Amino acid sequence: SELEEDLGATDHDDDLVPELRFVALKRVRRCEIEIAQVVREQVGELTDLPVAGPDWKAILTKPKGEGGFGTAETEREASALTEKTAALETLYRNRLSVLTGGAGTGKTSVLKAFLRTLRDVEGPRSLLLAAPTGKARVRLQTASGYRASTIHQILWDVGLLGSNYRLLD
Repeated sequence: SELEEDLGATDHDDDLVPELRFVALKRVRRCEIEIAQVVREQVGELTDLPVAGPDWKAILTKPKGEGGFGTAETEREASALTEKTAALETLYRNRLSVLTGGAGTGKTSVLKAFLRTLRDVEGPRSLLLAAPTGKARVRLQTASGYRASTIHQILWDVGLLGSNYRLLD
């Protein structure tokens, strides 16, 4: 319907992120969808993953001293564990992923568990870790033990920022 379109819903949202429904500015949502389509075409799918991936829930419920969060003791913790498990599965199944969340939601700990498990499962691999700010980049690099860059540093390094480049409307 026109209202759904104005709120950002589109017919082709289902094949990009079927489980999400949200309100967004129409122009911003169209840009997000266009970017997702370009990335999907350029990056391609992972075809060499085993059918059964790591048991992310078991990894996350390890004791805190072993890199996990421990056992969920409240309904809220159980819900957070479910979200973290889904995030890890998404990170594992997609070549390009964005991990977001508010302060203190466990992004860094989830990423550390992901990187450790990925290395155990697949061995050393090339990674590109990016953060939106310099402070977040330092935190990400310190916590993960891997080199991290800001998004702008990456864009500069590949020649997409500078005097010869401008964003198009």
